[in-house]
Amino acid sequence: MTVFGYLTYQSIHLTRVLVEQQADRQLTKMILIQVILVVICLAPYSIKNAYNVIAASVSKDKNRLNAEDFV
Repeated sequence: MTVFGYLTYQSIHLTRVLVEQQADRQLTKMILIQVILVVICLAPYSIKNAYNVIAASVSKDKNRLNAEDFV
């Protein structure tokens, strides 16, 4: 996202009409919103993976495993 956003931003600055329409600001807002949504969507999965790595050596009973899977 960062690479293509940067390339698009550079392309916008080469086109005079798009600069006059402030397309660079619109593009910046769109990329920022997209990055925030990606972070929000991937955060739970990342937290679960980090927890699994940290708690891998802990012995767990069946109830705890079920509770972890539910959460």
